[in-house]
Amino acid sequence: MMEIIKSLNLIDNAGLTILILVCSMGFTALTKVATPLENKYLPFVSMIFGIIVGILIALIFHEDIGRAAIAGLLVGGFTSGLYTGVKGSLGGYDASVKSTISDDLTEVKTPTYSKSTNLRRN
Repeated sequence: MMEIIKSLNLIDNAGLTILILVCSMGFTALTKVATPLENKYLPFVSMIFGIIVGILIALIFHEDIGRAAIAGLLVGGFTSGLYTGVKGSLGGYDASVKSTISDDLTEVKTPTYSKSTNLRRN
């Protein structure tokens, strides 16, 4: 991820490192707190957060604000899983498929055998 943004020459290495750290920690903190948004919208919130952090870093390091905002958008998208957010909001996940973890687990019972057919050989 860092190589892609560095190859675009959007922001210097120090600003990019700080941007990645702040976006990843901020997004993690956002997901730990109870948010009223559905999970499929969190990547877009992370991209907006990345833009804001990118603008703040541009002001601190005297960088170009537009380039830093684009870098923040990319870092926010990479941090939160942009592909998952786009796929989820476009309806790419099938909601009818049951999860492998189920709430309606059945109880496993020990089989009972009749003594006449299950005699032990000595």
